[in-house]
Amino acid sequence: MDFLKGVAFLILTLIAGFVIFAVLDFRLAILFVFLWIDKTIISAFGAVRYFGVELTTVLSVILAMLYGPWFAFFFLLVLIPILHGLKYLFLPLPQPEWPLFVPSPYNVVDALGALVAGFLTPFSFLIKVFITAVAKDVFFAFAEKFMISKPVDILSAVTSVVFNMLAGYPFGIFVLALIQGIA
Repeated sequence: MDFLKGVAFLILTLIAGFVIFAVLDFRLAILFVFLWIDKTIISAFGAVRYFGVELTTVLSVILAMLYGPWFAFFFLLVLIPILHGLKYLFLPLPQPEWPLFVPSPYNVVDALGALVAGFLTPFSFLIKVFITAVAKDVFFAFAEKFMISKPVDILSAVTSVVFNMLAGYPFGIFVLALIQGIA
């Protein structure tokens, strides 16, 4: 499949997902769009990820705030592997070692971040983002060390927390305002 055709098919998945989730809950459709951007476009650039650039942490906090910890956990546990699988299916990227459409340890960590965020109800949004980012870094370190047998990446962990505080938090405020303005 050539690149442009792959991109066209990938965009169709964005449109189809948006329509499906909009029928269920428009707020969920908005969150889907940003998760789609993160897991198909941003994550296609591995070097960007190394510097902590990602939207999933703040989106998982919002998802948990709106729908609760367990819904957020299972939603991300199912959706993220699907989005990653579609990315590798339609874009000319080196294939991952993990099977497509099967939750990897990293996908489980994203879902666990949403679960943690869901139990931080009494805290402010800023504190929820910070604690979730740190918790995910701890979970990632555990996954890399004991499940994937990779060395723990301290620099990426630090940049992830810094990115989420400096850019993710304001982005999350924007998404919350967008959701509240529409819903």
